[in-house]
Amino acid sequence: MSKKGRVLKIQGLDYQEPALPPKKNIRFSDLPKSKQMWSRHEEYLQWSWNTDPKEGDVWFKNPEEGQLEWYEQELERINFGEWVMINGEPTYFNKYCYFFHQWHTLQEGIYPSYRDTSLEFFRFFEAVDEDPFTLGICGIKGRRLGMSSMGASIQLLICLLEENNLHGIVSKTGVDAKELYYMIKFSLENLPPFLMPDMRNIGEKELFFNTPAQRVSKNNKSTTLQKAKGLNNRAGWLPTAENSYDGRRLRTVILDEAAKVEEADISILFSKISETLITGASVVGKVLMFSTVNAMDKGGANFKSIWDDSDHTDEKYTDGQTASRLKRFFIAGYRGVMGYVDQYGNSVVDTPTKEQTEFLKVVKDPTTGKPACPNSYIGAKEYRESRRKAFSKDPEKLAEEIRKFPFEWKEVFKSASNQCYFNVERIQNQLERVKEELLLQGKNPEKDELGRRGKFIKSPNGRVQFVDDNLGMWYIRELLNESESNKFEILGGKQIPSNTVYGGAGLDPFAHAKKAGDGGSDASVTIWKRYSSLDPDNSGMPVAFFIGRPKTKSEFHEQLANALIYYGVRCLGERAPTDWVDWFVEKGLENYLIETKRKSDGEKIYGVAPQDKQSREEHLTLQVESSEFDHDKIWFRRILEDRLHFDIDDRTDYDGAMSSGMALMALQEPIKEIKKERKKLTFLHKGKFI
Repeated sequence: MSKKGRVLKIQGLDYQEPALPPKKNIRFSDLPKSKQMWSRHEEYLQWSWNTDPKEGDVWFKNPEEGQLEWYEQELERINFGEWVMINGEPTYFNKYCYFFHQWHTLQEGIYPSYRDTSLEFFRFFEAVDEDPFTLGICGIKGRRLGMSSMGASIQLLICLLEENNLHGIVSKTGVDAKELYYMIKFSLENLPPFLMPDMRNIGEKELFFNTPAQRVSKNNKSTTLQKAKGLNNRAGWLPTAENSYDGRRLRTVILDEAAKVEEADISILFSKISETLITGASVVGKVLMFSTVNAMDKGGANFKSIWDDSDHTDEKYTDGQTASRLKRFFIAGYRGVMGYVDQYGNSVVDTPTKEQTEFLKVVKDPTTGKPACPNSYIGAKEYRESRRKAFSKDPEKLAEEIRKFPFEWKEVFKSASNQCYFNVERIQNQLERVKEELLLQGKNPEKDELGRRGKFIKSPNGRVQFVDDNLGMWYIRELLNESESNKFEILGGKQIPSNTVYGGAGLDPFAHAKKAGDGGSDASVTIWKRYSSLDPDNSGMPVAFFIGRPKTKSEFHEQLANALIYYGVRCLGERAPTDWVDWFVEKGLENYLIETKRKSDGEKIYGVAPQDKQSREEHLTLQVESSEFDHDKIWFRRILEDRLHFDIDDRTDYDGAMSSGMALMALQEPIKEIKKERKKLTFLHKGKFI
């Protein structure tokens, strides 16, 4: 096993496989591809493994044919793992993954079914465990993923293979810690005799491993067993407190349901434990921290501070070591879900194949014998989306569903914030109307937008006009009459919009991804029409909406400028980044941008700084105040959905709410008369409704 094979990427970590053995040495390689799926080694069942002379002959005095050879091979697998063919793919089960599926007994008295998510977790743990400078794992899990059982199996295996170690467990309550401890105890008690170590104590709070299981080999044919020294391991649990295991040197500690701990501050507990796991610069013990996430005021906030400090993919950690010295692990809530795992252990995320459908129809919950798949014709993701829709009118239940089965880790903390600044019922009612209309138009109610889709182009005569385009990123609810569009004056040799009485524009620009694989946010622009008591139903509302990521910044800036020229309005945007400002100044179009004063020196700048707390508060306040009257007039899906989940402290993903809020801020700018001798302007009062 000393030779090296492929290096795989597992959630941002390099995982080193051993060298691929000859095909004949890979288990199940002699079977047809369709039959290559995980199953336990059960050859041992044909032999007696008695180790108690009172019960008869002990097995090692006179082993049956093949028994000793199988025993030695099994010890090799437990120490180094095994290669298995899974549906034609050579798959390496490292020692943790192998032991879990072969010998770890679940509380229900059954062995775990193989899932691709368990393989991923054990590979991630091995990479972390072998890194001398990484403290452990900080993981977010969905319900029923089995991560607690996998953590228990890891502790048990290390207790069987290593020596002079202490292993600990803390959970959201002492009762929960005890239940996890029982997982280890139960699995230990169900080990076959040839793996069972000599135990000094099997108690209600601690397991004390005395010496290893007695070993025999081909070279040891005497009736006297080898008495190898070693072990002296302990594994136990403690009540939940900030000083749990303070001062004790641990090989592993499980911090189970860390985002649900209310009896103590998990961040303080973690800080104290981590001090005992580090000697000099090296780590001597590992943390296995994982959880579903509670509301922020019920333990979620303390966990989030650790999670924020554990992003090993952040390029600012040039040496790969995060602030917490932990590394993040996340499995989406639609992966590894019972009932949506095929016969080969693959998560059925999207629409199943015909073969998968037939399997899912008959798959049973091994603990109850009842059907496990609620709908074998759709994938797990679509099923979980249907559950979210079922709770769409109940924010608390929806947030709980998201926390239990998150699609992305970010939404866990958004749902856990337990806060919506707007009238949820009104937003949901309007969203239903919008989605019904999208369905009537043959559009996707989860992805598309209402309105004419297209782009703004500049004609040879210099006037801007809107043209329909299925690839365009503008969605238009109201266009202007020919005589009412393209209103501007020339002042100081530069254009200045002269239709600001109509409304204003808000901009949320997009930046290039900060990290590889990060798609970044969308660019968004909202044109908001001022309220008029003369036409209340068709004013005080967004009439044009841009959403998407154009191929180039220049393309986006041109679309923004053309729209501002067409509607004759000014724009307020967020200064993150500021390349849009530079573009407008370079083109001589800066009069279309709204100026603000920089707090530090009072200098005039275009746009508002994202770190300006007062501006952030105003941005949210104007949206909330406007929402009392405008929700049933907003026909852009993304604006409504973003308002539903908007977070003032983490606004990155809410591009629609960002640009629409900026537009409302733009409307606060007084309408100024352009001081120039010219013909009297005819201002727009009513446009053409699309």
